[in-house]
Amino acid sequence: MYKNKFLSLLLVFSLVICGTMGTGKGAKAEENVTTEESGSVEEEEPCEEPEEDIDLKVNITAMWDHHYNAEVVDEDRGYFDNMGYNQNIEPGQSVSFGFIAECDGDEVEVYDHTLYEMITIPEELEGNPNWEEEVTEDELAQYEFEPEEFETEQDYYDYLERQKRRGILDEEQKVKLQSRTQIQTKSEKVEAADKPIKAMDTLTLNKSDIKFTIVNAGKYATQTFYLKTKEGYAYLSQRKDKEVVISKCIIDKNNKINLKECVSQMHLTGFDHGQSLEMFSYGGNEYLMVTAGKLPKHSMGNKVAFIQYKKGKFEYKDFASEQRLNAKVLCKAGYANKQKKREGLPKQVEVALSEDKSTLLVWTQVAHKKSEGRKIQLTCYDLKKVMKQLINVEKKVTKKNKKKKKNKDNVRLSFQNIDSKACITTALQTDKNKNIVKPYNSIQSIDLANGSSGKYKVYICGGNDKKQRKLSIATMRLSKGKDITKNSKYLCRQNVKLDKSIFDDIKEMEGMHYRGNLRFVIAPATGSKIGKSTQYLFEIDASRVEK
Repeated sequence: MYKNKFLSLLLVFSLVICGTMGTGKGAKAEENVTTEESGSVEEEEPCEEPEEDIDLKVNITAMWDHHYNAEVVDEDRGYFDNMGYNQNIEPGQSVSFGFIAECDGDEVEVYDHTLYEMITIPEELEGNPNWEEEVTEDELAQYEFEPEEFETEQDYYDYLERQKRRGILDEEQKVKLQSRTQIQTKSEKVEAADKPIKAMDTLTLNKSDIKFTIVNAGKYATQTFYLKTKEGYAYLSQRKDKEVVISKCIIDKNNKINLKECVSQMHLTGFDHGQSLEMFSYGGNEYLMVTAGKLPKHSMGNKVAFIQYKKGKFEYKDFASEQRLNAKVLCKAGYANKQKKREGLPKQVEVALSEDKSTLLVWTQVAHKKSEGRKIQLTCYDLKKVMKQLINVEKKVTKKNKKKKKNKDNVRLSFQNIDSKACITTALQTDKNKNIVKPYNSIQSIDLANGSSGKYKVYICGGNDKKQRKLSIATMRLSKGKDITKNSKYLCRQNVKLDKSIFDDIKEMEGMHYRGNLRFVIAPATGSKIGKSTQYLFEIDASRVEK
């Protein structure tokens, strides 16, 4: 369940005897090995994403009396365990080894070989060649994951079952597993780490606060949005099964956004929940900023991707040529801090841009052991400096690929390698320091106001009635400082309710943007009787959540 460069690849050949091979030398059979997740390592890119396909060539070098010698080669990249002097296939190189097969009959064919398992090194253990001997599976299992971090409720219960077999369930998890009832959060536990300077009275929204009405939205919540009101367009992001769908829609004269009559749609695979969406221009190109990548079975992205809007279907990893999407990716978010110290395995990343598009905010929650508690880091970067570095990496990768006659789709830059001058400030929040800003243990979206005198105001929205997490907006401040545990201040938390005339049913709060005022979406939650066909985008004065 842990993703990074892989340590080893176990390969088993199923050699079934049937079919015709020819007379021996020069005869060639070409086979594909498809993996759940394999990988490669680029020299410039320490965070190269695993690739899905490994192509092997099997050359028959000799044949006699129902026997043959064969040479198996990966001419592209790969890393296969073998015996002896030619044990490994290094990236970009090839190696051969022979084997002898015996069969009945006169006809010989090599069937598909099967990759049955792949082991990946957890990011935090990268560089330790002895990690497999030093760290047991049970130790790795000590990382704690929360219900909302899984794609489905069943995935969460499967995780609890695995923890049960290892004998490391806590009492609360045991109750959940035994009852298999609705996932609940203990309010007293949440409140202990959720202590703003001021917790305000409940804010009730009415119809006058509705800025835009989202109609014909189908059965999917609007995860986030981006409005280009001058052009009359809205971009809405929805999670549909395993896809993130970004719809470009016209804003009509009645401030309605009709998804059924959208101008175009972009379908993305491998971009996870679709909870972050920003647009900006750089170098004459317009970019979307979204999240991508994740831990298997988990729902939230842990990387930052910069892409261009295109109509059609696209994927994040390697795929057929007609689906290629060039993406510039920031990865290894555990290092997303001024000190470039890895705080842990990044399990959820949220991103936002300041109103003037000059500052990039990266919010990262890292996987943790129960004994350590939660860790959240927030870091501000100079967007222009980050983009300049990404473009320079792209030039190097393009030059390298041209030389190798390869066409790679993604450019990757580790947060560990971002120029220190690009990092403005970092804050670290921990359970230990009791400075976590995650109201009711829920975060749906973040946004950032323009900085002033080294201070930045951050807005966090969250909440889902079904999961007993109150709809709320939190306000905090980031400041420059040497002590990263004291750089942030939790200013206030405002609970949010809707007037019953809008809809009186379970609901959730989604994507938020600060543009002088605060804009956010409230949609019926999963399981709502009224469905999600109609959703509302609200706009309120920021002072209503800051008093």
